[in-house]
Parts: sequence; C-alpha cells; structure tokens
Amino acid sequence: MQFLGSARIRHSHDPGLALVLLLSLFNIVPLASNPGLPNGTDVLYHSFRAAEMWRSWEHGLLAPSWAEGFYFGYGSPLFHFYASLTYYLTSVLRFGLGFGALEALRWLLLGALLAGVGGMYLFCRRRSGRLGAVIAGLLYVYSPYLMFTETYARGAYPELLAFALFPCLLWRVDALRDKPGRLNFLAVALLQAALINAHNLMALTLTGICIAWLLFETATQHFNREASQLTPRSALLSLLALLLGIMLAASFWLPVLLESDSVHLENLTASGLLDYHRNFARFGDLLASPPIHDAGAINGLRELRVLGVAQWIAALTGALGGAALYARGYRTRHPQAFLGALFFGLLALALIFLMTPASASAWAGLRPLRFLQFPWRLLGPAAACLAIVASMNGFWLARLGARHQLSLIALVIALPIATAFPLFYVPEWRHRQLDTSLGAYHAEEVAGRQLGTTFTDEFRPRDAHTTPAPTLDLLVDYADGYPIDKLNRASLPAGVQAEFVANSPQALSWRIRASESFEAEIYSFYWLGWRAEADGRALNVEPSANHGLITVAAPAGDYSLRVFLGSTPARDVAAAVSMAAALVLLFIVWRLRKRAETTRPYWTAPRLTRTQVLGVLTGGGLALLVFAFTFREGVAWLHSPPGEALPAQVQRRFTLDDRFQLLGYDISAERLRPGDTLTVNAYWRALKEGDIDFSSFLHLSSGGPPHAQVDKLHPGGRAVSEWWHPGGYVFDAYALEIPKRLPAGDYDLIIGLYTCALMPADDCGNGYRPGVSDESGEPVGDSIKLATIQVDAR
Repeated sequence: MQFLGSARIRHSHDPGLALVLLLSLFNIVPLASNPGLPNGTDVLYHSFRAAEMWRSWEHGLLAPSWAEGFYFGYGSPLFHFYASLTYYLTSVLRFGLGFGALEALRWLLLGALLAGVGGMYLFCRRRSGRLGAVIAGLLYVYSPYLMFTETYARGAYPELLAFALFPCLLWRVDALRDKPGRLNFLAVALLQAALINAHNLMALTLTGICIAWLLFETATQHFNREASQLTPRSALLSLLALLLGIMLAASFWLPVLLESDSVHLENLTASGLLDYHRNFARFGDLLASPPIHDAGAINGLRELRVLGVAQWIAALTGALGGAALYARGYRTRHPQAFLGALFFGLLALALIFLMTPASASAWAGLRPLRFLQFPWRLLGPAAACLAIVASMNGFWLARLGARHQLSLIALVIALPIATAFPLFYVPEWRHRQLDTSLGAYHAEEVAGRQLGTTFTDEFRPRDAHTTPAPTLDLLVDYADGYPIDKLNRASLPAGVQAEFVANSPQALSWRIRASESFEAEIYSFYWLGWRAEADGRALNVEPSANHGLITVAAPAGDYSLRVFLGSTPARDVAAAVSMAAALVLLFIVWRLRKRAETTRPYWTAPRLTRTQVLGVLTGGGLALLVFAFTFREGVAWLHSPPGEALPAQVQRRFTLDDRFQLLGYDISAERLRPGDTLTVNAYWRALKEGDIDFSSFLHLSSGGPPHAQVDKLHPGGRAVSEWWHPGGYVFDAYALEIPKRLPAGDYDLIIGLYTCALMPADDCGNGYRPGVSDESGEPVGDSIKLATIQVDAR
C-alpha cells in the first residue's frame, strides 16, 4: 500500500476513518452467522411496527399517526406518540431494495453501528487527533451496551439509532462552533430533528448532554492561557441551530405533550417491572467483564449491565495521561480536547453514579428521571463519554518512541475488539424467518403474546377503558388482505343499506341508503381527530361505552359516509411551529451563504504516521488471531448438557413433584445489612413438558410469614407451559431488598414454585406447591432452603 511507504499519510485522504470502519466490521459476525434476528426483548415489537409502517406506505400514507392493524384491528395511535424514524428508514430500505421487515432491520442496525463509529471518529478527530479518534470509535462501537444489549438482547433499534446520531451531532456542532457556515448550520438542525424522531426518551437525554457540553466549554474558554478562536457568538449560533432542530421536530413532540392524556402514557411508570428501584446496577457489576453465554439456557439472551473492561480501562488511562500532559503545559496546544475530556469524564462519573443503588434518593427527588424506567439505560450515554475521554490516549501514545508506540497502539486497538468476541455469540437466535402479515400478527395477539406491540399498553386510547374481544369477521378480513370493511353491520337497523366503498389506514367510506337516522359503530378505537362526514357535512362522532369504538350519528338519506382521521388544534399548532422553524432555518442558511463552507479545526490534526498505521493494523491482526483461536464453544460460550447448569456457582439438585428441578443457584452475599439488596440466581429445569403455568417465590423467613419476598409470575420471564422443556434450563434472577427495619439475626432464604391451577377455582390460598426432594430422594417439604442469611444491625 502506497501510504505505508512514506513517513506521513497524504493529506488527500484520511485512512483513519477507513481503518476504524474496517475494524468495526467484526460486528457482522452474528449477522453473517445467522439469518433473521434473535429473540431480543423488543425484536418482535419493532418488526411488526416496521411492517405496519410499510403497509401505510403501500397506501400512499408516508407519515401515519395511526397503526390500524394493532389491537385486533381496532387500531392505535402508536406512530403519533412513538418516535418513528426507525420505521421510516426500514420502509425506505423496503421500497428501494425490496427487503422484508427482518432484513430491513438487519441492515438498519448494521448501518447504525457504522454511523456511530464513524461519527465518534469524526468528532474526536477534530479534538484529539486521528489516533485518538480511532481508539474512541472502536471503544464506542464495541461497548457491550451498544453492540450486544441494544442490538441483540433488547433489540431496541430506535434507541440504537439515537446513539448512532449522537456523535454525528456532536461532530457537526463542534464544526459549526469552530467555523460558522450554512452547511454546518443546516446539518446541526437536521441531525437534531432526526435525533428527536429516533427515540423519545434518549433524544431528551442526549440533547441535554449536547447543550450542557456546549455551555460548559463556552463558559470555561477564559481559563485557557491562549485565546481561543471560539467565541460566545459562535456558541450562540450553535445553540440556535439546535433550537431550530428541536422546533423542526415540533410536529412530532408537541402533540405528544399536548395530547398525552388521550392515551395511557402513565403506564410507562406504572408497572412494577419498570420501577427504577428494581433496575439499578451494582458498581462492581458495571466494572466486571461480560458473562460467557450458555447455549444450554432456554432464556440465554440477557441484557448486560456492564461498561466494558476495555472501555473503563482506556478511559482511565486517557484521563491520567491527559492530566499528566495538562500539568506539563500541553493544554495550551489543545485546549478544547482537555476541556471536552474534563466535561465528559465528570459526566461519565455522574452517569455511573445514577446507575447504582446509591443514587436512589436522586431518582426519588427528580421525578422526570423515572420516565427512563431503567437506570442502567444510561449505559449508552456513559459509553459515549468513556470513548471521548479515551481518545486522550492518542496524545501520549504519539509522544512515545516508534517501537513502544507500535506495540502499545496495537494493544489498545486489539483490547476492545478482543474482549467483545464472547458477545458475538448470540443465543436464542429464534426469528430466522418471520411472517409480519396482519394475519400472523393477530394470531400473536389472540395468543396473548402481543398487544398493540407494547408491554405496558400505553398506546391504547383513553376512551377504550377495556380492550374488546377480537371480532372474528374483522380478523378474517385482515387475514384475507385489503380492502377491510370495519363497519359493525350487526348494529345497523333493518332499513339501512351500507355498501362498502374503500378504506386506507386512516380513512374508510361507504355508500349509505337509510330510511331513518341511526348510529353506526366502526370497528376502530375512537381517538382525538377521528371525524365523519355525510357528503361533506360533518357528523357527530363519539366513543362507545367502555370499549371506546367509533360511533357515528348517521342521518337518513342516500349519501356517501366517510370516516377519517383528521387534525386537531394541537397538531395544527405543532405543524405551524415546524413550518416556521423550516422557514427561519432556510433564511439563516441563505444569510450564511457567503461564509466559507470548509471547517477550520482548532488545530490541524496530525496525519497518521507509518508507525501509527502499522500499530492499528497490528492491533486488528491480533484481534483476528484472538477471534480465530477463541471464538468457539467452551471458550467464547458454553453449552450445558440437558440436566446441567454449568454457570451456577452452587451445584445442588432438588426435584419438585417429578415435574421440575432446581439445578443450582448463585447468592451474592450471605451477610447483609438492612436496606441492602440480595441478588439470587436460580437455574430451573422442566423434567417434562406440561400445560400448567407455575410461579416462583423467594422468601426471607424466620419460620412465620416472610419478612421480605419476591414472586415471579413467569420465572425467568418465560411461561412454563410455553417455554420450559427438558432440553435446557431457565435462568431466573431475583433482587430481594432487605427491609430497613429488619432486626438483626439469622434468616432462612427459601425458594419454590406454586400455582393456582391445581387448586379450587374460588380458593387458591397460598397456591399448590410441589413437594421437594433432595439429591438423595429424601423429602424436604414444599420449598428449598438455599442459605442462612445473617442480617447485621444498621
């Protein structure tokens, strides 16, 4: 290669970007090894939503508010309340390349990972140089939260898209602040609008971080020994671009705020499973290496609550190296790099604190935090912060001699890639093919596995107090495909004739001949904006009692009846705000037309030397060797044989009624204090398949009623009758909080299973508990004592 033959790389191209993109392609291993997608928590949700968006596009509706096929065909305003850029992009891929929903999502997540690494590289290149930018990009893209939890375990594609856009936004804000120009200004506004349309909650978090960073660096400019070319005026221009981006997206977020009471958004914080108390991460776990996955587990695909060993080590060395250089006067040459590292380093510490139980009082006092639901969700912003701080490694590495520089660069490059290899084995790769037709989706809803593609039922219209049972004729119509007649003909009087004309996702029409006025019920939930017209004359529309279906007061006569989703005052105001923002944006871009379009960084980032390029390539080669020798069963992942749970710390087997076995368990501690949280992992196995669901319990007891307990309706998140089988075990995690007023003493930690299905219908009591026998076959009661827990005084 020509650039290896000289001491410096030619200025005409940037091999650093090419190298970081090339080395990030290890991420294709899971996708190249398997078709489709794994059984991530939200994979089916987003697959069916992407398919529903595409159906709207097929009818010429490019920006729908209504998902007509959900809730058994009664519909839902999901696209109105949930940021839908993910589904627009999958529809573009389907339109351009003919993909199905799964294939479009596969390409979207790969594109998001590449955009994230590219954006992080370009942002850090301006501040820490090309070598530091390569390090930052790789640490970001191989952070366990982005490359595994978001991409596979959760399948949270909208949130992953937000993390891809975030470094791109930082990059263009930094460029705009450095050299105001129309293209930079336009890019910042459009990226900010895209971020808001990518993910509701994370857009708010990441936008706040961007603004706080901008204000911090502007406020601290005067502490630099050398005058900076950055001025408060340039910062104000950047803030204006961000504000215009927010206003551009007002057509989405403003109606969400103004019409939030039209659905059940309060359910986002109502479920006990989403309580922030139950979703903290222990500090030690955040710093730990990811666990090795077990192919023998039925529910082996689990969300990881780790920062990544390479990530926090590289951030620490970057911070220490940067501090040493700063103390020696290096700050006068690169003030923005040090200011940025200081800000993002402090922010990383704050985010880590907010993810641990020590921050419980902060979550209790700052109520808006609760909408994040999971404190560990801050792993994504923390990954970005750590990567930016780690880019400071580029400064001190560049000052080393050639021999030591090459070897250390290779180590720093190989570390994040090599430590990520166990995460490229993704268990539960179940969705190799997926039927996303409405007929298949409704079968999922009827079976109880889906309901409006939500877990908390937050997008059901407010007037639908209870979801009505499925209507067979409507389901049959959807299964047969368009057109769909949603008129409840059983509700029509004898003298009414209704000829179905046409429908689209947000409009339906009939030809009516009626000798008298009547009420027409439409098989669609009523929601703000639904209207009806008889030959253009507005009719009264109301929700039906309890079920909240559209009810139209139709007159007598011969006319065309049209029911459609129209606008509302809130949506009109939001559209006006977005339109005004677009006009202001175009005006400012026009005014900036005479400014130079090329950016002038705070400093000219040195081109990668031959030694640095060789170090990066050597690191990639080392990572490839590690992959070749370690990416196999027994090293990168386990495979417990049926009847065994190799990861269990305590291997003890108990049999329950010849139906189930407890194969082993883990206990985080046997000595605690009031207020502490005890973590217990149980490894269950079904000895035979059955049609009865059992729940599990974990009690802290001293012989009477439990002093603390955790019950699981579905142990391990898997219904026994649907998932448990002898071929694998179910991993079941419990977090038991020790009561703050519990007296000191010794307590029994007991676990077991129970069901009401084997009890009289009107007298479940404590439920039926299967009898337990130990490994020798001796009966031990109807529960299992795991350990004696010593509780000390406060």
